[in-house]
Amino acid sequence: MKSGSLLTALLVTLLLTAPASAGGYVSLGLGDDAGLHGDLATHFDTDSDTSHGRLAIGQRTGPFAIEASMFGTGLHGAGGDFRTVSLGVDAKYFYGLGGNFELFGKAGLNKTWLQNTDSDGGEASGRGKLLGVGVQYRFTTGLIGEAAVFLDLSRQFVELSDDQTATLDGEIDTMHIGLSVGL
Repeated sequence: MKSGSLLTALLVTLLLTAPASAGGYVSLGLGDDAGLHGDLATHFDTDSDTSHGRLAIGQRTGPFAIEASMFGTGLHGAGGDFRTVSLGVDAKYFYGLGGNFELFGKAGLNKTWLQNTDSDGGEASGRGKLLGVGVQYRFTTGLIGEAAVFLDLSRQFVELSDDQTATLDGEIDTMHIGLSVGL
């Protein structure tokens, strides 16, 4: 019974400390040199010349938001240059820190494609998961209305396979710096 009361108190505290916010938004984050793990690190690498980005459209109600996103990164492999492209859906939770700063956590599911940008071969696809955390600073201006600048750290877990049933399992770590604008 004590754990139920503790959980209820925690949820009430989180909901009461979250700033009131509602509405749609679009965000764009950019970064470079993604971190690779697992099979992806064995077959590919990244460097400061490989960039990654994330475009999202979301709907926020209070501390909760849901986003539809498209994101990807460039990779170098033995077969040339590659890129990942992912379409995903994420749930986010924001926690107000005061002074217009917020922390957020997110979790999502995605579909990912790996494409060889140098030739017609070397394609794979699969499903994955995403976990991330970040911080943002919200502000309002007369020119664009509600907006936020953010730093987002995410890890994408992917399981990719090609037509010959070869599989690539691994993780992609990204850091995006970006801007979110209310719709």
